[in-house]
Amino acid sequence: MDSAKDVEWGVRALLTNTVSDDQRHVQFKCDKSQPKEVFQPVLQAIAEAGGIIEAVGEPEQ
Repeated sequence: MDSAKDVEWGVRALLTNTVSDDQRHVQFKCDKSQPKEVFQPVLQAIAEAGGIIEAVGEPEQ
């Protein structure tokens, strides 16, 4: 997606017919090399769309 606003609208559309919190979980995975300025707007967009964020990732080796 091109912008955080696109993410927000996409998540909002996917969550339109949800009725419980169990249906609103959104998995978020970000490369650890990305600065906060890149991923923070995406997290904000998911939250504003009503998503419950589940951060997923790989353990450090």
